Amino acid sequence: MGTRQRGIVLLVVAALVLFIHVDIADFDPEPYGTVSIDSAEAELFAPAGGSPILIYAVSALLFAGRRREIVAALGAPANYGVALPLLVAGLGLGRWADHVAAPELLVPALVCVGLAAAALLGGTRALRAVAVPTLFLIFAFPVPAAVVNLVVWPLQLSTAWSAHLTLGLMGFAAERFGDIVLLDDHSFMVIETCSGMRMIETLVMASALYATLFYRRPGQVVALLLLAPVIGYLVNLLRVLSIIFNPYAEWSTVHETQGVVMLVLGVLLIAGLDHLLARRDRARPRPPRAPAASPPTDPGSANTRVIALSTVLLAAGIANFAAAPASQPDAAKLRAFDIPTQIAGSKARGRKLDRQFYGSVGISRWLHREYDFLGEPVAVQILADDRLDRRGSLVSAKNAIPGRGLIVVSHDTAPLGDGSFVDRYLFAGRNKRILVYHWYEGVRGPLEETVRNTFALERGPTRRAGAALSVRLSTPVRERPDALEEANRRLVGFAEEMRRSLAPVSRGQEARDGGTT
Repeated sequence: MGTRQRGIVLLVVAALVLFIHVDIADFDPEPYGTVSIDSAEAELFAPAGGSPILIYAVSALLFAGRRREIVAALGAPANYGVALPLLVAGLGLGRWADHVAAPELLVPALVCVGLAAAALLGGTRALRAVAVPTLFLIFAFPVPAAVVNLVVWPLQLSTAWSAHLTLGLMGFAAERFGDIVLLDDHSFMVIETCSGMRMIETLVMASALYATLFYRRPGQVVALLLLAPVIGYLVNLLRVLSIIFNPYAEWSTVHETQGVVMLVLGVLLIAGLDHLLARRDRARPRPPRAPAASPPTDPGSANTRVIALSTVLLAAGIANFAAAPASQPDAAKLRAFDIPTQIAGSKARGRKLDRQFYGSVGISRWLHREYDFLGEPVAVQILADDRLDRRGSLVSAKNAIPGRGLIVVSHDTAPLGDGSFVDRYLFAGRNKRILVYHWYEGVRGPLEETVRNTFALERGPTRRAGAALSVRLSTPVRERPDALEEANRRLVGFAEEMRRSLAPVSRGQEARDGGTT
């Protein structure tokens, strides 16, 4: 097989690989839960999301730079041990993505199929040639919401703590309460877009690209990738401090400009760190290796593999176009909250939901009320997620927090009359203490929830009945010796009432009127 023939084969196979992933072209991972944030800032700094077109362009350039190595490797003995499992995984994941209308899953499917095609047509040598540009596509896959919720809140708290510490070292008398930093007569809230998660993700991607373009040694690549999150965190901290000190930072244009400047600074710091590592190791950037001589090939075997792979890819593409997506359940038919508006003679008062605070938490419907019970207010907050939108996950540490600017004093479990247990928290803020009972309905362990969220398992035949619920009861704890015991008695009664009322919702029973709250 001549070089020209190999180039034609490469183009045909690449076209077929892209053909079965055609829906990936207009895939846009719009950030979830950022409706109260300026659209430009959400695009740049939201903790989840991405810029797929940019990733595709960079990957294409990396492929172009390796085209001679790839073409030269075609026809070498196949690596079936790698090719077949990856091909099955990629085709299966692609079919599932089309079935449940989750185009983001086409990204890992494309990676698997691309690596499989290389291993089948050019063996280990071709696999090495395409590994970096193919794996780079993973950056287009948005971070699953379950993972975002696990990481972003600790990052918010850590950033607020670091900002408070830095201000103290600079001589400023600042205070910190949870995610809020108080300085003089104004406060700064570390929301999700200021957590630094997107900055860290972007700089890790930049480090990977930088090391690839300049052919760094493996040890230096690993060092850059490990230190990039540290640089991202520190650069984001500088961004937060610049916002705190800038009186015009509340203007969205200024806010975004500061963020872009810090992104550029982060990339420059990575370049400087790379230079220091190179000097310490006395290493110099290595030029690209010239393509080695073409390996001996068996034209008959190579042609058979090309025909077999092309047939499989063509059949997969036709099947994806022909098969109809799975019908999605109507979330509006889920039973509405059946919580009495009057309990113990107290009529409920409506309360607002701080949607910006919850950010990436998946919330389809919510209820937030306050009752008077035994002489004190008891707030009831119920968050529901129909689990159809993979961009949001209900499970988050934020759900137990009854407001901004609070820190956890204690955390244990509290028994209820039915033999079950709920999480019990004591929060403290500026001149207040709040006792909280919190629990989930229709939610399983963190690992299972993460897997289900990542692979959109709630959008097909694997969907669970009912909605996921987060229930939080909170009441103030006054400054008297028996106040905590009194608060516990209040919440126990309310918790038992809530569990009886919400059981049908978590089991998926439907209301005749299909109403929502």
